[in-house]
Parts: sequence; C-alpha cells; structure tokens
Amino acid sequence: MKHTIITVLLLSILTIPGFSQNLFQNDELRQSRQLQIEAQKAFDQGDYEHSIELSRRADELAAEGKRKAEEMALAYRANTLLNRAKARIDYVRLIGAAERVADRYAEAQEAYGKAQEALDQKAYEQSMTESQRVLSILEGISPQRTGNAKVLPKYYTVRLIPNRRDCFWRIAEYDFVYGDPHQWKELYKANKDKLVDPDNPSLIHPGLVLEIPSINGEVRRGTWKE
Repeated sequence: MKHTIITVLLLSILTIPGFSQNLFQNDELRQSRQLQIEAQKAFDQGDYEHSIELSRRADELAAEGKRKAEEMALAYRANTLLNRAKARIDYVRLIGAAERVADRYAEAQEAYGKAQEALDQKAYEQSMTESQRVLSILEGISPQRTGNAKVLPKYYTVRLIPNRRDCFWRIAEYDFVYGDPHQWKELYKANKDKLVDPDNPSLIHPGLVLEIPSINGEVRRGTWKE
C-alpha cells in the first residue's frame, strides 16, 4: 500500500503541465528536467523520500521556468509588433504621405513612442496595444498615383535586430517592401545567388544588400535607410 501511494504521488509531481519542448528555454526548465531524471533514478533505487524531494523541487523550478518562458515569449511578440509599427511609420514617410496625413502621422508617432517606452519598462501588453494603434492609425495609406509620388526603396540591407532576426519572411512583411510575408519567395529568387548557401533561404547575414523586385508595378529606387 505504501509503495502504491508513493508511486501515485511521484507520478503527479513528475508530470509537470506545460513542460513540453519550448522555444524559450531557460535555466529553470533545464534544471527541472535534470531533477526529474534524478528523481526517477532515486525512485528506481527505492529512495522514495529523496525522490519526492527532488520531484517537488523540479516542480517548483518548472513553474518558475514556465513563467519566465511565457514572459520571454510575450517580450518577443511585443518587440515584433513594435518593429512592424516602426516599419509602417517608415513606409508612410518614404512614400511622401507624412504631410498629407499629418494628424494621423503625428498620432501614430506618439503611439509608437508609448509602445517603445512600455517595452523598455517590460509592460509588454501595453506596448502591443500601442503598437497595434500605430498599425490601425496608418492603415490603408498608399502612395498617391501622381508623377510626383515618391518611390519605394529598391535595396535593403539586412540588419542585426535583437530578438527579431531578419529573414526573407520578416523582410517581405515590412510595409516598404511588400507588406506581406508570403511574398518572401520573390525576395529569395531575386537574391538567391548572393547567399552563402543558395539552397538555404534561412541563412542570410547582417550587411547583405538585398534587391527588392517590383511585383505590383511600384517604382523602386535607392536603398532603404532607417
């Protein structure tokens, strides 16, 4: 009976919710996994008390690790959305629409400033709300179809962005590129020969200058500058 009770207890402790493979690993999650292994060894050797102790500690570390992983994921999402907001502001400026929609542009810049400040303070939910405001405020703004309309950039230099590595998918998502990540293959095809490994579109390096081909008849000239 005692052996059965201990077995049930250990199974309940060792089975930690949310302890699957996670993109945002941390020391607590790694230590928790190691303690689970040690707890199982202790259990197999009949050292039930020690096994329970190790399992409880693994549970505590897993809970803390999960909290940190969730925070890291939220920070990543907030940073990604902030970059999208910045790209939208840059796009409006590059097509010469900032003066045409001056009030909206100023409101978007104010919201972007709040989003950046909130991100710096780790207020990730608030940062995402403000970044989304930027996208909403500037939604639908496009170049004027006149001879004086400013052109879009023809070249883009791959950047080293903390927490959001440039890749064809993310670059295609920038409003001054295509505003659609699904168009990444257009970028890849146009720049394939420039890659260290032409058959690996995931391997691009900071400093690489990519050509942005026109796919909707837009006029492109010059290099995008932040």
